[in-house]
Order: sequence, then C-alpha cells, then structure tokens
Amino acid sequence: MMIRLAQTQSVGQRLQLRGWRDLELGALHAARGRGHHTERGGNYGEPLDPIVVDALHKIHAGIGQPLRVPQLASQVGVSQRSLNRWFQQQLGCTVVEVIRHVRLTCARQWLSSRPDLPVTQVAAMVGYSSPNRMENHFQEALGVSPRAYRRQMAPPLTLESSC
Repeated sequence: MMIRLAQTQSVGQRLQLRGWRDLELGALHAARGRGHHTERGGNYGEPLDPIVVDALHKIHAGIGQPLRVPQLASQVGVSQRSLNRWFQQQLGCTVVEVIRHVRLTCARQWLSSRPDLPVTQVAAMVGYSSPNRMENHFQEALGVSPRAYRRQMAPPLTLESSC
C-alpha cells in the first residue's frame, strides 16, 4: 500500500516555496522580523509579513493546544478576515490548512518515531479534540489511517533491535 500525499503535500510545498521547510521552529525563529508588509503579497521572492511570521510561530508553538483562527488572529492583532487574506496572498493557503498541515506533520513524526504511544495520545499531543478527527484528516491527506501509516513507517525488526 502506497501513501499518497494530497492536500497536505500541496500546502507543504507552498510553504517550502516560501522558505518554511516543514515549519520547523528553528526556521521560524530565524525568519522572525525579516518580513515587511506588502499590499499585494503573493510574490515568493518577497519576505513574509511579520504578522504572518508571528502567526506561523504561534501555530507551531501551540500545536498541542486547541487552536482556533479567531483566537490566533486576536493574538497577532488583526481580524480573522485579514489573517486569512494575508495567508492566502502570501502562502497560497488558508490558516486552517496550515494548522492542519503542522498537526499532521507532527503526528506523522510521533507515529513513526514512537510506536509505543497510542494513536489517541498522539492525537491529543498535536491538538486534535478527538482521535476520530485526526483519523479523518489523516485519511483525507495521506490515504491511510494513522495505524496503517505507523505500520508502513515502522523500522523493520532486526536481531539487534529485538534484544
């Protein structure tokens, strides 16, 4: 069974075009303060608006918590509509798509690196309100369930690793 990357991959690709490689926290810190506001945005050669950078940082830092767009917009000091518009212009995707991408990226890392963690715990660790919601997003984005993903990504057992 092959894992397909649908919506999540396209969001990830768009973010990578902007220099946000898998939204690593180090990259977010390094890019902080480099941007300036542009009326039109969307030019991948231009730095990101500091508000977008701040929102990306808050998304990544608060990934284990329930995260809602109105609260995020309030935290960065803009309206929900403005934040969504800036994300669309500068990243080519919505705030919700970015949040989902970060959650699924973190969940994939946990599932492949920590086979001892139950899927329900992974879902809670990455901010999903229920394991079913994470499972639905996983299925939509990757074409497999979290459990199937874990089985596919698990390292093969060797004599050394089983002792």
